[in-house]
Amino acid sequence: MKKPISKAKQNLIKKIKDLIDKNDGTVTTGDMQAESSPCYSSAGNKVCSLVEQFHSKSVTVITYVRDREEDEFDVSYEQLSVSVLKEIHELVKEYVDNKEEE
Repeated sequence: MKKPISKAKQNLIKKIKDLIDKNDGTVTTGDMQAESSPCYSSAGNKVCSLVEQFHSKSVTVITYVRDREEDEFDVSYEQLSVSVLKEIHELVKEYVDNKEEE
């Protein structure tokens, strides 16, 4: 049985989606010129999965093995941890705010 999503997590997801919708529905860490991408998961120091694209309904995670791209898959916001969601929100909010100032 699925664990219900907290109201706080739902609100955070809504904030992220609203910001992304302001940016035509997609933004990438490359667009943001982010120094790093949120970590979805890692296995030791040679394998890591990073959240690199943010869409209206999901994120795209890219898995790297020894700095080489090995896999790409989409994950819903609801499946992400609150800490990853907070990092995404901070990145996207800063990007959208800066873009609006231009």
